Amino acid sequence: MGPRTLYRIGAGLLAFFGVAHTFGMLQKSSAGPAVDGVVASMQAVRFNAMGSMRSVYDFYFGFGILLTIYLLFTAVMAWQLGRLATDAPAAARALAWPFALLQVAVAVMSWVYFFLAPQIVSSLAALCAIAAALKLPRS
Repeated sequence: MGPRTLYRIGAGLLAFFGVAHTFGMLQKSSAGPAVDGVVASMQAVRFNAMGSMRSVYDFYFGFGILLTIYLLFTAVMAWQLGRLATDAPAAARALAWPFALLQVAVAVMSWVYFFLAPQIVSSLAALCAIAAALKLPRS
């Protein structure tokens, strides 16, 4: 399997991760009274953050949306790296390892802080990025 295919598979995994993350964030299911109480408190307590009144939940939700945007951007970037791997391998090489290390960092954070679904998807995306970087032709 060549780098183009590996980047395209990684792009699909990252797009899936972004879409699934968004659906998971927007799902309004109860995780029990204790969690519901914490969420209600996060929404109720408001404070001034550099001139804007915000709640802890605003930050929580906002960071979740930022993660979705990041995941969708990295899906586009992986797709474009697949094109570059064929059309301009030198340009792809300049981005290949920083991109792979970024995906490894996301996988590590997923294993430390999250649960099985993001752990698996982020690990597969990282493996695709590493394998693609290794398979890029040298000058």
